[in-house]
Amino acid sequence: MDDLKIERYSQQRAAFEDRAISGLQDGYTLEQLQKMLDAQLRWPNEKTWAEAKALRTRLDLLLMHSMMLRSETTRSAELPDFSSLDLPNEGEPTFAVILTQNKGKTIDQAESGNASTTRYNGFLRAKTALACPVGALAQWLVYRWDVSGEEPPNFADRSSWYTVKIIPGDLKAPGEEMSSQTEAKWVDRTFNSIGFVSSKVLHTMRKSVSRLMDFLELPWDQVKPLLLTLCNSPIVRFCLSMLYTLLTHSGRSREREVGSREHWLLTTLAACLVLSCGQLQAFRKLQVTTT
Repeated sequence: MDDLKIERYSQQRAAFEDRAISGLQDGYTLEQLQKMLDAQLRWPNEKTWAEAKALRTRLDLLLMHSMMLRSETTRSAELPDFSSLDLPNEGEPTFAVILTQNKGKTIDQAESGNASTTRYNGFLRAKTALACPVGALAQWLVYRWDVSGEEPPNFADRSSWYTVKIIPGDLKAPGEEMSSQTEAKWVDRTFNSIGFVSSKVLHTMRKSVSRLMDFLELPWDQVKPLLLTLCNSPIVRFCLSMLYTLLTHSGRSREREVGSREHWLLTTLAACLVLSCGQLQAFRKLQVTTT
């Protein structure tokens, strides 16, 4: 494995591969996001995209951006997974759109549907209409049920809408999930419209939002809940178990100082735990104790 890594590194140098790939520069800014969303609304008029593809990709991108979702979550999301929640303390009538998630990469499929594994993601209206996920959702549903000719669901009959995907691959088959290849194709086309390049197309939104939170210096009490929602990740579970083992079963008395090897492992695992969640702000706040 080490030889393969060395060979890969040599190939990268020989090919003069861009060293900014996967670095701190690998992500979009808020200004670039606005340009991408603006371009999507212009495409149907320019005949470069069909309206359905433009509105679908616009919603997909904003869902991943506003809730830090993985692409598989937006692809598998169904109409009954969405609901609204009134927020009475916002000064004016305000509601949040809530996405209930019972399955995903970090949720054990054997426990899917268990109340303890259910996660709730949500978003509000944006300050600007162009970047508003609530508006994008409304535009998409109006297009589907009032413009494209798709038959609206009968909400009195659950069987007619409980399997309807929010962003299906084809409106003629609203219950079929879009493929990751198709999703990546249209998101990448969005990036290309403004000359933006990313090494990880479908992970770009999560990476960019994590970076933006750090640049905007969001308070720790706002970042921490996002960190805690990822605690079911296999790598996080592994890190937590290793940390517990090192702290309680190191074979040394609690009064003695942890040795250099244990200290290195403890620090490394703690760093992996936080960095796996993509929170640079959290890493700054982390304090590792070795006593």
